[in-house]
Amino acid sequence: MEKLKKELEETKKELEKTKTAIWDMMNYSSMFVLILDDKMCIQFINWSLATALGFKNEDEPLGKCWLDFIPIEQREIISGIHNSIKNADEEKHREMINDIKCVNGDVMSIKWFNTKINREHEWTFSFGLVVEAANQVTEESLRSYYHDIIQKDRTAILSLRDKILNGSVTQDVGEPKL
Repeated sequence: MEKLKKELEETKKELEKTKTAIWDMMNYSSMFVLILDDKMCIQFINWSLATALGFKNEDEPLGKCWLDFIPIEQREIISGIHNSIKNADEEKHREMINDIKCVNGDVMSIKWFNTKINREHEWTFSFGLVVEAANQVTEESLRSYYHDIIQKDRTAILSLRDKILNGSVTQDVGEPKL
């Protein structure tokens, strides 16, 4: 029995070390990590996100409402998405991009990867990456990209047609078959 108690204590210590290591990795990751409660109050924010927002450390924003860091015109949408994730419709919003407003007024676009945590509380757990404006794929950028491809294809086809009509293109039929 003593041996089992000792093994149990050792296992608990190892689990605690692992838990601490995981929290340290999340806290100092270059990815943003955010955990919100059901009222959208910040329960955990890693150092990277806290300092990007303009705080000195990750403790300052704890308990603050996340909507305070969302531009006014996006707050209703983000609140609705949070409720949707909370109400088990997380697949719909597993990945999303929205702006966040820093303490100094700067705005950053962030791509979020969201999920719901159901342990003691129903919380939203999110990882985020800064999206550079030049890398954002928008409907307009896709339209422009495909327009360019179509134009290049059209130019190549017209050029080939002109060469055929002018007799400057010959067809290689290979060796005659006997």
